[in-house]
Parts: sequence; C-alpha cells; structure tokens
Amino acid sequence: MKIVICDSDKLYLKRISSAFEEFYADKADVSVYSDGEKMQADLKDKVVDILIISENMADKVMQDSLEFEANLIMYFSDDTQTTAICDSKAICKFQQIDTLFEAVTGEYSQVNKFLPVSDENKEPAKIFTFVCAAGGSGASTAAAGFARHLAQMEKKTLFVSLEKLNSTAFFMKDEVNSGLTEAIEAVKDSKRNVSMKLSKCISTDNSGVNFIAPCKCVLDIQNAAAEDLSALMNAISKMNFDFIVVDTDMTFDEKATALFEKSAKVFLITDATPMSNKKTTDAVEVIRLIDSQKNTNNAEKLAVIYNKYSDTTSVTIENMKITINGAIPYFATCKTPSDVSQKISGMAMWNNVVKTSVQ
Repeated sequence: MKIVICDSDKLYLKRISSAFEEFYADKADVSVYSDGEKMQADLKDKVVDILIISENMADKVMQDSLEFEANLIMYFSDDTQTTAICDSKAICKFQQIDTLFEAVTGEYSQVNKFLPVSDENKEPAKIFTFVCAAGGSGASTAAAGFARHLAQMEKKTLFVSLEKLNSTAFFMKDEVNSGLTEAIEAVKDSKRNVSMKLSKCISTDNSGVNFIAPCKCVLDIQNAAAEDLSALMNAISKMNFDFIVVDTDMTFDEKATALFEKSAKVFLITDATPMSNKKTTDAVEVIRLIDSQKNTNNAEKLAVIYNKYSDTTSVTIENMKITINGAIPYFATCKTPSDVSQKISGMAMWNNVVKTSVQ
C-alpha cells in the first residue's frame, strides 16, 4: 500500500516515517513531504493509494490541483474534535501509530472495494437498463429484483436509478450522505481522482446490492447533459463491479441513446395489458427509427419482460420481432415494493437473462 503524507512539520514527518518503518514496513510504503510542490513534481502522473494532507497544508495542497491520482485523500488534524476537512475524512495526527494505521486503513477499505482493479484482462462492468413505456408497469421493481438476484449470485452489483422521480428508497436502505448529485459533479468537474470521489457516492444495502442514492433535487438529473451521464457510465463501469443495473425513464433524447449504446441489454417492462403493450411496441418503433437516423444498433439490444403476468388475463405482444425474456407473476401477498423485488430476485429466468446478455 502506497501512502503519502504531506505536512509542514518536518520533525513530525521524521517521527511518523520512522514509526511506519519500524512497525508496518511489510504493509505500507510511506513517503513524506514537507514541500507540496516537490510532492507534486515527484508524483506527477503516478498513482498512490492514500494521500494524507495535514491541516497546516490544506490551503497549499488543493485536491483539484493534484498532478497525480490518489485513490483516497484524507487529512491529519491537530485535535480530536475535527473530523472533516475539505469535505474529506480527518483524524487527529497525535495518536499512537497503531491507532493511526488502523484508522487510515479502515477508511481505505471502505472505498477500496469499489476502486478500479489493476487487472488488465478485466472487462468493464456489463450494464443492464430497465425502462417502461407505460408508467406503473413495474420497471423499478423488476430492476431492483434483478440487482438483488445478481448480489445473491455473489456478483459485485451497482444499482443506479436515473429516473427523475425515482423510487430507490423503497428498495435500498442505508445511511446515505451523498449520491447521484455528487456523482454527476465528480465526473463534470474532476480530471483526477474521479473513482475516489465516486466511491464516496456509493452505499450498500443489506441485500448486498451497492447503489447510488438519487439526486437531492430532480433538476440535477433533469439538467445533466448527455455527455455527463455518458462520462458517469464510463467511470463506474471501470470500477470494481461485475454488473450495473440502471433504472431509467423512457425517453428518446440524446441521454437515452447514449445510455442504450453503453448497455449490454435494454429490458422493456410491460404489465401485459393492451395499453402497455401498445406503448411498448410504439417505443420499439421509435428506437428503430433513431437507429436508422444515427447509425446505432440499440434496437438489437431490446428485450421484453412481462410484469404482473397472469395466464388468464394478460395479453402478449404479437407480430413483432423482439426477444421475450420472461414473465414476472403478480405477487398478491406482498405488501411493499421491497417485498416484491425480493420475490422477483429468486426467479430462475434471471439466470438465462445473464447468460444470454453477456455472450
């Protein structure tokens, strides 16, 4: 583990460097700097695991002006009351070396599980997008159920809702400090350390599904440009995930086209009523038209999943060349959307969905 400490107190640097060398030489490679400019020059275009900036250097070493990548940026404070500096974790530097090491590595472990892996053979995470042409068909519930299924398969899964009025809170529970608003800002404003900033936007549900909480304001996602969302999908697909499940609104703008292009599969959810089926088939025709205009092949990625399906009352889509991936029954005994998604997660049809979608 590569740790860099920047502090204007040379005596302190000498002491902490010696302590790390004596007790943790086999676990950490520690470099210390009292000069921020020299640190920038020495580490330019390199990658370090942890950068620790002391409080006395916070105004001289700015995160957004770094010439190198740091997977985690923390701060050393001069007292135990200060727990955050520049919106990043801060710990008191005047502690026993074992306490400091435990605090630093503990914080790193929280973000490290999401950071990009160095394996050059690892492909970007596969993106599965869920959308419905008719509101209320249950695309969000199906997407959440599929994400839970992947987590049950011990796949590293990230759930992202791009819906303007989204329902993530009905399916994913955790203490959330930041989410999609901060994630979009990270890819818009940062040239470096994007993965680190995105890691701070990711929470984990007790089902094992990782997720990005919704925007703080609907207008944040409404006003995000297509290139911003495209950059976000690029960045998170390179992180340490196997699959990304996206729940989004049905639109036909540049944002939707860009998202569909990055998706391995786009699932159209219909509740198998004549109205929902009609809107679904109309949406397919629009996507095919856009393909012909923009020379894309998004229609080839489309597949229908029937939701709330009944053998006696539901209507299937006829005379349309499109893959039907399966049908989700109506779970009458479930009381909450989360209960429904849990039922959906156990359906065997998802195994075939994964198998056919990643080929």
